[in-house]
Amino acid sequence: MSAADSDASYATTGQTTASVSDYNGAPDAVITPGTTSASDGTSPLYATLAVSGESVAQAAGRYFKCLVSATGAADQYSTVDRGYNGVGSITYQ
Repeated sequence: MSAADSDASYATTGQTTASVSDYNGAPDAVITPGTTSASDGTSPLYATLAVSGESVAQAAGRYFKCLVSATGAADQYSTVDRGYNGVGSITYQ
């Protein structure tokens, strides 16, 4: 994984499996919940909900590449790919 959002200065993460589900060191997305309000007593049938000031910010990207090594074989690197820890839009129900 790269140290910043650039294709440079990679660090070894020590993954030893084919599936990488833990991006240790990658920054997290930021969720700001905002403020909420609900109607109080204006209708016996429903409540009106409102959210304001909420926001989401995607995390800075990181570049990844894989090294495959085996006894008696030359090391091989994968092509580089960019990824980030993301988050969807804020919803309520």
